[in-house]
Amino acid sequence: VGINEIKASPSILVSPNPSTGSFVITLPDAIKKGSVEIYNSYGERIFSETIQFASKKEINLWNVPAGIYFVKVYEGEKQCGNKLLILKN
Repeated sequence: VGINEIKASPSILVSPNPSTGSFVITLPDAIKKGSVEIYNSYGERIFSETIQFASKKEINLWNVPAGIYFVKVYEGEKQCGNKLLILKN
């Protein structure tokens, strides 16, 4: 009986984290053509944007309430992600 090795997806760096709504995503490798999506704690997609030839992406989510969000970056079959905490004053 063989055991398939499960490789962990590389994570992305989200900074600053926690954020007030403006943050930068730093990717482990430059993306030729992909997308970044952000989901709220209910699993609803609240942001989506195409990324091309980039290893960093600045995002402003001033219109979302405080809470925990999930940032995912897709490039073809590959994906990576991280959590984001947004705090409001």
